[in-house]
Amino acid sequence: MSFVYNFNLVQDIPHFERLPDQIQENIEMLIANVVYESFIIPGDQDYLTARLLAQKGLFRAFYWAAAQSIEKYLKAFLLFNGGYAVDKHRYRGHPIRRLFDDAANINKAIINISMEPHPDINIKQDHHYLLQSISLEKFIDDIEAHGSPDNRYNSSGIEYSTHHLFALDNIAYAIRRQIGVPSIECSFKGVHADLIATFENDNPLFCYSNNNSWSEISSVIFPIIRSSSFFVTTLDYLIKNKNDTSHIKALGWLDKKMKLPQRYINVLK
Repeated sequence: MSFVYNFNLVQDIPHFERLPDQIQENIEMLIANVVYESFIIPGDQDYLTARLLAQKGLFRAFYWAAAQSIEKYLKAFLLFNGGYAVDKHRYRGHPIRRLFDDAANINKAIINISMEPHPDINIKQDHHYLLQSISLEKFIDDIEAHGSPDNRYNSSGIEYSTHHLFALDNIAYAIRRQIGVPSIECSFKGVHADLIATFENDNPLFCYSNNNSWSEISSVIFPIIRSSSFFVTTLDYLIKNKNDTSHIKALGWLDKKMKLPQRYINVLK
């Protein structure tokens, strides 16, 4: 395994420069391997999961896996550039936006990631109108909001279009390339070939079998979702109309019996 990294251990390990060269190299290799195994491999596997879930119509689950993937990639990027993956003040919870902004401060190229689908994706001529463009800013906001731990219980619903999936492809590829880590197939050893084939299909950024014949989409296997919104959950409705007596009573019971998202608890105070 070979890695590209930019951390300076002289700044972080006392008297590092006095150690023999072989020991210095060994320490660097060990650190790089741990970061790779802790963040890149799980991030790749979360990305595989997110892509498959989106294709099968499980959009809330897509966001959870996508958020996990992006968070791991960004933390790996920060670590390989001498930054931190933990900060009890700045990185409480799963702050995708803050991680992204900190990564962009290290490498401005990250803010220029294209959100357009890869040109090799074979979209049916009369189906291009189904794809709604999305900005990088909105994608990051959607990933953080819809993929937050609070929304594991569908507290606020989600908004999804196939462009979210293509945006995930572009960001995953771009961040991995900036980090300089082994090809993604190294993270899928032991994964069933059928699953890998599904992941590769219509995914030219990550296809490693030299497939130049892409099936047309939208299709039964890979539908294009123009827009699916599930914003108004019952919990949202209760909070927005919390002055209603029945709503207050219901919210009071729920607040005692289950863990409500913090933003709802703040409203109830």
